[in-house]
Amino acid sequence: MNLGTETLWYLELSGNFLTGFEQSIDILPWNNLRDLKLSGNKLGGALPIPPRSIISYMVSDNRLTGEIPQAICNLPSLVFLQLSSNNLSSKLPQCLGNISHSASVLDLRNNSFSGDIPDAFSSDCTLREIDFSQNQLEGKIPRSLANCTQLEILNIGENKINDVFPSWLGIFPKLRVLILRSNRLHGVIGKPRATFEFQRLQIVDLSGNCFRGLCGKPLSRKCGNGEDSLPAAKRDEGSAAYPLEFGWKVVVIGYASGLVIGVILGCVMDTRKYEWLVKNYFARWQR
Repeated sequence: MNLGTETLWYLELSGNFLTGFEQSIDILPWNNLRDLKLSGNKLGGALPIPPRSIISYMVSDNRLTGEIPQAICNLPSLVFLQLSSNNLSSKLPQCLGNISHSASVLDLRNNSFSGDIPDAFSSDCTLREIDFSQNQLEGKIPRSLANCTQLEILNIGENKINDVFPSWLGIFPKLRVLILRSNRLHGVIGKPRATFEFQRLQIVDLSGNCFRGLCGKPLSRKCGNGEDSLPAAKRDEGSAAYPLEFGWKVVVIGYASGLVIGVILGCVMDTRKYEWLVKNYFARWQR
């Protein structure tokens, strides 16, 4: 099938058994392509570079390997970048912050990326969803992320992030989902310093970390000088390999008058229902 290199602007071949292109190409030939959806195939090899006209680039659930090319950072119109569930590896390029001034969705979930998350989010960041979960990322949560004030979903769960609880995320007026599960986060989760912090949160998962000092209702420990202790946490046999001080999952439900925080043991919540809820919430931006 011959497709015009100048006329084609939308191409979707998702959910097939495609293994590659007829000719090995590093740069896709369609100069005016805006939407490319190749998810759910068997594409292998390096990540193809779309044209500068691309707006939506979705190649999740394939077998792509190697690193993210620097050229991906120089796509001026890119809004949706979805590379999840491939075999991509190496460190995230520092230039990845370049697309944060135009992109809305950055999904790198379930690959083998390592090293630190680049501290390079632009001052005019437009990102609404960031999903770096299920990789081997380490270091601290980059403070330049504070520039992404439109952020609604942040998922960096199941990595090796070693940091304290990012209370500074509380200033985000639209943040609804915060997933930090199964990392190496530690320290005390303090009481919000202002009533407007984390106003819109609906889902929070802090399980599988090394936090201490949770307090406030419905827990028995009071915030401040209260000496009441937390109930003993039961560790799951299938939990992360590093020691945990607790195994709580925190679900935050927003109300007009404030936040009601419900804390339940991880073993009580049906994991399948929880994952379904998060997956379907994320799917809203992927349609």
